[in-house]
Amino acid sequence: MPSPTHEVFLLARAEQLSYKKITVRLNIDARAVGRHLNNATPHRSTTPQATESR
Repeated sequence: MPSPTHEVFLLARAEQLSYKKITVRLNIDARAVGRHLNNATPHRSTTPQATESR
């Protein structure tokens, strides 16, 4: 995962910061925060979810 995307993802998910707080901390606009979070989504763990067998 690219470094800025990783940083935004950690701030949003691990530290639970709002878009506004992330924009202030990283000096980027809210659209960039959203873009980084969207880019981070495919990089998350792809561990299969348990499915219910019948």
